[in-house]
Amino acid sequence: MKRPVLMNSLCTVLLLVGTTFWSATAESSQLSLLSEFGGPGTGLGQFDNPWGVAVDSQGNIIIADSFNNRIQICSRQGECTAFGTRGSAPGQFITPTDVAVDSQDRIFVADTDNDRVQICDHQGNCSAFGQLGRQIGSFDAPMAIAADSFNRMVIADQFNGRIQVCDDDGSCNVIGSLVNLQDGWQEFEFGYVTGVAVDNTDQIIVTESIGAGERATLRTCSEEECTIIMELQNPNSVAVDRRNRIFVRNYPDLLHCHRGGRCSSLSLAGSEVDLGGIAFTRENELVASNRGDHKIRVYENIGTVINSGFNDAWYNQDTAGQGFLISVFPNIQQMFVAWFTYDVERPSAEVEATLGEPGHRWLTAQGPYTGDTASLTIYVTEGGVFDAGDPPANNDGVGDGTMTIDFADCTEGLVTYEISSPNLSGEIPIQRIVPDNVELCEALANQ
Repeated sequence: MKRPVLMNSLCTVLLLVGTTFWSATAESSQLSLLSEFGGPGTGLGQFDNPWGVAVDSQGNIIIADSFNNRIQICSRQGECTAFGTRGSAPGQFITPTDVAVDSQDRIFVADTDNDRVQICDHQGNCSAFGQLGRQIGSFDAPMAIAADSFNRMVIADQFNGRIQVCDDDGSCNVIGSLVNLQDGWQEFEFGYVTGVAVDNTDQIIVTESIGAGERATLRTCSEEECTIIMELQNPNSVAVDRRNRIFVRNYPDLLHCHRGGRCSSLSLAGSEVDLGGIAFTRENELVASNRGDHKIRVYENIGTVINSGFNDAWYNQDTAGQGFLISVFPNIQQMFVAWFTYDVERPSAEVEATLGEPGHRWLTAQGPYTGDTASLTIYVTEGGVFDAGDPPANNDGVGDGTMTIDFADCTEGLVTYEISSPNLSGEIPIQRIVPDNVELCEALANQ
């Protein structure tokens, strides 16, 4: 196997990284309104305090019509069917506050004031489990609900200060536990759990608060532990879009929050907004309920346009010492990437390099971009020596695989690669090493 010997100072740069970016909120960007329907009332397509929303595989919008004690299933044009009345039998509800849809298009309902969860089909045939209590499988005002890739329910057990992950039969695991007892108060890992979502890696996103003016946080959780991303003011719902980005209804704002600890605000055109719940369509359009005027609105795709503000050094925080130098050429709509990494196996101790370290590897990639996505061909250059034109370095011009970079925004992206010769494929989440170019990137993206 050939052993390239060239290394670059990027290795040193990539070791000088932190884990937190800006915590300040950037200037607001506005989303255009695509459609709206609803209004106050009890008829089909009318609502009373609509709260949680979800979107099924056919593009139907599922709404927790909270004070009407029912669930409505609507097209984007506002053609709706409904099921549910006030009560405690299966298929009846008392103040349902959230809905979710699993991969089978089953509707999960947080039946809040019945202290239970219901699983329903689109015709309103429902089964229920749970009751008021602190034991596992019981709830105290479940406020939010989501579905993971295993079609399990992830439930924000609001006043019990915990998350429960439950199967259809009501078998549940708990995230968030009793810490201690002081003066009769039960202190949990969470305060009041107000929102929950699940991303495409089954990581659980949680919002929680103690009360007005008290602690409120945005967290990411596995079933074993949680990590605080940042503190917020008054979060009461959260969603993850098709690009795995986190959006939080943090009263009175709608925020796009990055896992590195920075949020930017979004304004929604054409509406004085008192948001209830948020969700995303397959086209990544934002669906939002409005408790103020009792309407449902659909807003434009939330995207990021690649521009020269993406020129920077990027890395995966789990593999410090490796990373990507990205160069964007807007005039020709091309991107060039230099990827500093290592061989797939460590070279033997007998292998020596005259300069650098024999395990170092530089790969390059080049290709077009459109919108928030670059589609690149990976090249392996070989044959040269340090600071010399002879022998000339070269590649075969065909490439050794492909790389796609999808940017969630000006601070985060996802590299998907397939390298042919070693039969390697995978995904690498990336973020900037430093945020110096973020302001330029966001300004250019909003032009």
